[in-house]
Amino acid sequence: MTTTIPQIKEGLAQFKDLLQREALFSFSTQEKEALLKGLGELGQKLSAVEASFLTIGILGGTGVGKSTIMNALAGAEIASTSHRRPHTDHVLIYKHEEAGPLPALELENLPWHVITHKQDSVKHVLLCDLPDFDSLLGEHRDRAIRFMEHLDFLVWVTSLEKYGDSRFYEFLQTAPKAKQNFIFVMNKIDLLFEGKQQESGYKELNRAVDTFKTHIRDQGIDDPLLYTLSSQEAKGTGDLSHWNQFFAFKHHLFLHRDMKQVMAIKTANLEVEAENLLSSLQAETENLKKFIAVLKESAEDFATHRPSWVQAGQEVMDSWLNNRVKAGIMRHHADPSRLVGPGYGIALLFHAFRGRSDGTSENSLDLSLFKPPEEIILSYRKRFQWAEERLRHLIHRENLGMPFEEQVNETIRAEARFDALGERFLQAVLSFVARPAPTFKLFKIYQTVFYAVLFAFFLFAVGGERAWLDFLSSPGPAKSLQLLVTMIHTLFSTKGLSALASYALLNLFLGFSFYRRYQSLLLRAGEKALGALSIAISGIWEENLDELLSDMEALKQEMASRLEALSTMRRL
Repeated sequence: MTTTIPQIKEGLAQFKDLLQREALFSFSTQEKEALLKGLGELGQKLSAVEASFLTIGILGGTGVGKSTIMNALAGAEIASTSHRRPHTDHVLIYKHEEAGPLPALELENLPWHVITHKQDSVKHVLLCDLPDFDSLLGEHRDRAIRFMEHLDFLVWVTSLEKYGDSRFYEFLQTAPKAKQNFIFVMNKIDLLFEGKQQESGYKELNRAVDTFKTHIRDQGIDDPLLYTLSSQEAKGTGDLSHWNQFFAFKHHLFLHRDMKQVMAIKTANLEVEAENLLSSLQAETENLKKFIAVLKESAEDFATHRPSWVQAGQEVMDSWLNNRVKAGIMRHHADPSRLVGPGYGIALLFHAFRGRSDGTSENSLDLSLFKPPEEIILSYRKRFQWAEERLRHLIHRENLGMPFEEQVNETIRAEARFDALGERFLQAVLSFVARPAPTFKLFKIYQTVFYAVLFAFFLFAVGGERAWLDFLSSPGPAKSLQLLVTMIHTLFSTKGLSALASYALLNLFLGFSFYRRYQSLLLRAGEKALGALSIAISGIWEENLDELLSDMEALKQEMASRLEALSTMRRL
C-alpha cells in the first residue's frame, strides 16, 4: 500500500532531527541548510493535504438512527436528535473544532448548520447529516440531491422496521452520485435477536438482508455494499455481537479516508518529493556501511594485537616496579624502630649515611620514584596511538570525510585515555605505598630475648661463680650488695675489661646480624607487595584495552542503528 501522510511525516521528522543534531556525516553545512529548507516546505504541503476532509453524507428516513451511527463512528456523543428538530430541512455538518475551513460543498443554495466537536478520531472527517428524505419536498429535495454530488461517500441508512419503505428506493433512484460510493446500512438488527435463539435470529436476518438487496438491485445497483448493525450496541464499551458489522463498516469508511489522502499525495507528487529528499541519504547510507566495515576490521586487528600488548605492558611495568618502585617502597617502609639495641643504632647510622649521600630526608617520600618514566609512558601511549592511526588509515582508504575521522578521535581519545591510565597507575602504586608497613612483632621479641640472654651472661661473667653461688644460696640485701661490689671490682679489672669488650663485640655482631635479617624481611615483604601491585596494574591496563574495544563496538552499534533508521526512512 502507498505510504500515508503520518508515515511520510514521521520519516521526514527523523531526517530533520538527524540534521539538527549534526548526526549525519556526509553533508556540508550548506547542504544541511538546503535540506532543512526543503523539509520545511514539504512539511507544509503535507499538512495542507492532511487537513483535507473525507466528506460522508448520512441519509435516511425519520427514526432510523442516523445520530446514533455518527456517535458510534466518532466514539463519543457528537450528534443528537435535538440538533435536527430546529433544522429539519438543513444539512447538519459535524466538524472538529480545530479543523480548517469547510471545503467548497456548494452549500449556498441549501440551508446548512455546522456543529463543532472535539473528537480527534474524526478530526479529518466531515459527517454530513442530510435531512430525512421522507420530510423533503419540492425545492429542498432537489437541492439535497445536488448536494450529494459533492460527497465522497453517501451512506444510505434504513432500519429493520423501515427497509420496505418504497420512498427510500424512489429517492435512491434519483441520486446522482456514482453507485460505487454508495454504502447501505440496515440498523437496529438487535431487534431480531431480542428474546430469541441465535439460529432463529440469523434466519430472520438473512431473509431481511435478501429482501433489502433485492430492492436495491431493482434500482440498478447489482452488487450493493451492505452492512447490518446495531449502532446502539456499538456505542457501548463491551464486545459486539457476532452479527453486528459495525466495525467492518467503520473500517471501510476510514480506510477510504486514508486512500483519499494517498490519492492527494500522488496527485501533488508529494510522495515523489519526499522520496527525492530521502534519497539524498544514499551517500550517508553508503558511507555508514563503509564506516561500519572499517570499525569491524579495526576491532578485529585490535583483538588480534591485544594479547601481545598485554604481555608487553606487563614486561615494561615489571621492569619499572623492580628497578624503581621496589626501592621506593623498601625505603619508605624501612623503619629503624623495628630493631632494638645495637641493631637500632646501626640502622640509624646507615639511614643517616644514605640520606647524606642522596641529599634526601629519611622521613620524606619522593613521589617521583612512583611516577612512570618516559620509556614506560611511550610504551603504553603508542598502543592507543596505533589504534587511532589504524582507524584513520582505513577511513582515508575508504575516502570517508573528516566527520568520520572526528568521530573516531572522540571514541579513541588516545591522550585522554593515556592520562587517565597514568593517573590510575599512580593511584594504584600510592595505595600500596600508603598501606601500613609490616610490624615484625615476633622479630622484635626475638631480638629482645637474644639481647637479654647475652646481658645475663655478661652479668654472670663479671660477678664470678662464688659471688653468684653465695647470693643464690641465701639471697638478701647483704648478699645483693656483696654481689654488686664484686661485679664493680671485677669490671675494672683486666678480666672485667675483657668481658666488657667481648660483650660489646657480641652486641655489635648481633646488631649487624639483626640488621641484615631485617633487610631480608623488608625485601621479602616488598617483593610480595610488588607482586600484588603488578597484578593490579596489569588488570588496569587490560581494563583500559577492553574499554577501548568496548567503545569501538558501541560506536559500531550506534552506526548500525543509524543505518537501520536511514534504511527505514528511505523505504517510506
